[in-house]
Amino acid sequence: MGPGEIGNIMVGNYLSAMAEYLDIELIESVPAIASDMLDSVMDPILAQHASEVEDALVFSIKFIIEGQEIIGHFVVLFYSHMRLLLKNIKYFSEIEDA
Repeated sequence: MGPGEIGNIMVGNYLSAMAEYLDIELIESVPAIASDMLDSVMDPILAQHASEVEDALVFSIKFIIEGQEIIGHFVVLFYSHMRLLLKNIKYFSEIEDA
């Protein structure tokens, strides 16, 4: 199983969990996979989307498969038209923390 398949499984599971938690429908697309130093990966993405993205949600992920450690980050960019989704995430997070 390569990084693309692992990324696709991760994205699907995270989106399913988030959709169930927030009681909404989320539709996924094929994830982009990048492997390099964090700055090398994130700088072009942030430069391209900086004017449109207001917030980001970052998950750190660690797998150990057959003794091989795989560490990654799952980044969800929130565009201005996604304010309601971000508001719901913050609202439900506050309920869980209470």
